[in-house]
Amino acid sequence: MPSRPGTVHVKRLLKENSKSVWLAALERYPDAVVCKSQTVKKGSQNLISDDKWWRTELQEIIKSRKEPYITKEELVRLMEWKLARGKWRPLLNRLRSGNSPEDVIKVSKKSV
Repeated sequence: MPSRPGTVHVKRLLKENSKSVWLAALERYPDAVVCKSQTVKKGSQNLISDDKWWRTELQEIIKSRKEPYITKEELVRLMEWKLARGKWRPLLNRLRSGNSPEDVIKVSKKSV
């Protein structure tokens, strides 16, 4: 199976010990998300906004609750983000919507 685009760069980065190289790579992350959004077919419409939401907002939303948990809507959005970033898995896509809102909250409260 051929390597995915970017694999060579990731392998090179993983061998790096330099903090400055890692920080430079992290700085370029938003650009990488934009590039990815242009190559993904399914679920890519919201990749950029969902990625920003995941990196900057979701954690604060969860922490702001008296008891930390995630809602079904947040879980669905998180799964859409994950599936848009990686390999599209239709079964996972169907499973994410199969949970009741109550079960998502109950299980996520237990996991925190």
